[in-house]
Amino acid sequence: MSSPPSPTAPRPGSSARESDVASIPFTSGTTLAPKGVPLTHGNLLSDVRALVEVVGVTCEDEFLCVLPLYHVLGFTGSFLAALSVGATVTFLERLTPKALLEAMQATGTSVVIAVPRLLILIVKAIQSRVDSSPRSVQRMFALLLRLARGCRRCGRFTRGLRAALFRQVHRRFGGRLRLLVSGGAALPGEVYDLLDLMGFAVCEGYGLTETSPVLTLNPPSRPRRGTVGPAIPGVEVKIVDPEPDGIGEVLVKGPCVFSGYFEDEEATRRAFRDGWFRTSDLGRLDRDGHLILAGRADDMIVTGGGKNVYPVEVEYLYRDLPQVKELCIVGVPDSASAGEAVWAVIARDDTEGPPTETWKREVESAVSAISRQLPPHQRVRGVHFWEGELPRTSTLKVKRKQVRERLRSAGGTRPPVGDG
Repeated sequence: MSSPPSPTAPRPGSSARESDVASIPFTSGTTLAPKGVPLTHGNLLSDVRALVEVVGVTCEDEFLCVLPLYHVLGFTGSFLAALSVGATVTFLERLTPKALLEAMQATGTSVVIAVPRLLILIVKAIQSRVDSSPRSVQRMFALLLRLARGCRRCGRFTRGLRAALFRQVHRRFGGRLRLLVSGGAALPGEVYDLLDLMGFAVCEGYGLTETSPVLTLNPPSRPRRGTVGPAIPGVEVKIVDPEPDGIGEVLVKGPCVFSGYFEDEEATRRAFRDGWFRTSDLGRLDRDGHLILAGRADDMIVTGGGKNVYPVEVEYLYRDLPQVKELCIVGVPDSASAGEAVWAVIARDDTEGPPTETWKREVESAVSAISRQLPPHQRVRGVHFWEGELPRTSTLKVKRKQVRERLRSAGGTRPPVGDG
């Protein structure tokens, strides 16, 4: 694999070539020191062109940029893609629910590209407003949700009708919001469901800093819950060394993929396999080519019985724990089985007050009840209650290695949860 191009700037008055380096963002360094990622003009432009094609962006769109521009998704998706078609971009001085709503109403925002945490805030704001409304409003909202579920069962072409049912909610968001794109981490299913029921188009995508960043994206006309969509135009995705369930390492190739790390030939060599970039993510492709992610390769838990456990899948299975703000599944060495045991690290929803022993017992009881319905290798064997927020990278991914190390050294860990 060739070394990355030299980051030289074009001379004044000359035109930049697509092979010239445009930007060198650095990876967030969850497990190793951050690495420089030279992205060329060609890398970024190929991603922009594909995004514009998939999303259907036009000069009539109003983008609200809620990600910092050092976040490649914000830079490419919210900034460059908008500029490429002459759309308008609005930047917020501060990111709060109040400022978000005011900006959307003032600008008539039509497209928001965000990380799941922002969409979670939007859903919480909606639910909080409903919960604080008179009982008659709460009953009406529940009725509209039931009607929307009935509409959705009739097919995906009922989004306009669902949006009409919740026109008051759409007006609060400016009345023109046609697309919410989520990337950077897994979007909770319940967040997707509520936004989709209310007629918002929610499209999950996937990518990395090294890929400019978007690799796959659900098309707005037919998003598929639980997947990050098919490959965007020009990108190839394949799964190598799959397990019997089809899950293996995700490898990619395409014009948006960088050529190597800045001044790090060894890291570059490890990052590629026969010309394909190794994402270090695990996943599988469904029958229609939509990618379903299962987590990072270095986060995979291997039990004493040789079973592979994917933290993202287990987190989804335990998603409905009471008053839980954050849940992180990690593997902890288990001397009894000579493998790893599945543990849950849980942070309480701070809006519900400080953690109490009663709440901890309720959570453990809920964990046990869910565990009884799961195969043994996916059952949570112990719970650790985390004070404050879980550590995250600059792109808001949980630092599982840091969580795992703290868990292993923690003295206040709860006893293992029984199988029931």
